[in-house]
Amino acid sequence: MMTTQEQYIAKIKQLVIKRFGSNISSADDCVALSDAVEKEVGIRIDMPTLQMLFSRNSRVVTPRPMVLSALAKYVGYTGWSDFCATCNINGDDDNPKIPVYRRRGVIAAVCTAVVVVVAGVVLFVGRGGDEPKKSDAPTAYDYLVEDVADDWLVRTKEHYLELRIYDGVNNLAFDKHVAEFYEEFTAGLTTFIANDIRTKAAEKGLDISGEDVNASAAGVANRCIAIIDELRTGNTEEISE
Repeated sequence: MMTTQEQYIAKIKQLVIKRFGSNISSADDCVALSDAVEKEVGIRIDMPTLQMLFSRNSRVVTPRPMVLSALAKYVGYTGWSDFCATCNINGDDDNPKIPVYRRRGVIAAVCTAVVVVVAGVVLFVGRGGDEPKKSDAPTAYDYLVEDVADDWLVRTKEHYLELRIYDGVNNLAFDKHVAEFYEEFTAGLTTFIANDIRTKAAEKGLDISGEDVNASAAGVANRCIAIIDELRTGNTEEISE
């Protein structure tokens, strides 16, 4: 029998799938869902986390509070606490609950953000004139890519070790889940990292070509895959970030 927490997680998964419009079973689905959540609530959930939650039987895997809160907001609640307090986990209604006042709040927040961004762009263009700021881009971009890489290296280790905890001493199940994780994780890894790089570059006002972004993402992905390979062979002490 599932605990109350597991019932709430099962319910939020049900509502997210309903809101998303289709089952979430592949790396591409997880990327699309992450984009949808970020567009709706401004929070990005990484692909491995969504794969752990949706791509296999993960009843005992409890996502981080930030992830649960983001998914609750995606289906119309103000957060995870609000979802747990108001959602009927035993009810038959599997439609996402999106109260009108919450939708209005989201729309108002988005409109405000758009106005602020437009005003900032106008101000920047007005002050900057025709002077290009290309000289700072390479150094800033290199720092940005390394920041993204550090984040993904940590995530990779965390998700791999979560599988070890999930399967305990059952090595056969662990080997099977690791193989599945490796295949799904690496399938869309470069694309997902590239999305993170583009997002951070846009936030910092860096104009980077798609070719450079893809090349950087491929490099970071290779480092993440190398960590998985090292962990699979048990050489964790030799791994360096």
